[in-house]
Amino acid sequence: KPSSLQSNAHKNLTLAVRQRNMKKARIAEYTTTMDPEKQKQDRIQMKDDIAKNEASNKRGSYGRGGKGSRRPGMNRSYLEDDNDRNYDSVNVNRLKRR
Repeated sequence: KPSSLQSNAHKNLTLAVRQRNMKKARIAEYTTTMDPEKQKQDRIQMKDDIAKNEASNKRGSYGRGGKGSRRPGMNRSYLEDDNDRNYDSVNVNRLKRR
């Protein structure tokens, strides 16, 4: 135990404690069997492919949960069907052409 703060023993003790607690830069050495640059490019390519697939799934499903099935739309036979005698007899095709 040092006798005072100015003694040699105290100076040596503080120096030893400081060196013991000082963090030193450590360089880690890794050895790999595969090229890290190629692995990085593969990861980037995989992420791009996943993003592209998700975008195409969203575009194809029209926001209906990704099923991609479509209901039949209004086509000529539907619009010109004779079952609508009880309804207004407006020719939709003529309205579209205006």
